[in-house]
Amino acid sequence: MSSGSHEITDRDQLMQILEARFEDNMHRHSGITWPDVLAKLARNAAAVKSLRAIEASGGEPDVIGGARGARDMAFCDCSAESPAGGGELRGRAGDTIIGHAHPPSPR
Repeated sequence: MSSGSHEITDRDQLMQILEARFEDNMHRHSGITWPDVLAKLARNAAAVKSLRAIEASGGEPDVIGGARGARDMAFCDCSAESPAGGGELRGRAGDTIIGHAHPPSPR
């Protein structure tokens, strides 16, 4: 999990964080390239806003999928633990889905 919550206000800063995580975890999204991700995010401001919120809460959003190429991509919180205020966030219906890859442990 990332080192706690932090505010990311700059889109370029968010994209740098996401790209580094994407490159470090290629096993999550074989068949998808970083330009594929950027193209999808360029068409979906709501997804970018949700990714920023997940990152700010201490989550670790990343791309998952790709078995069928870029059209199979989704975004998911891949942190080992649920971040503060964790829950599922979604973009507009039919767009990029954002959820949590590791369900929270029962308390």
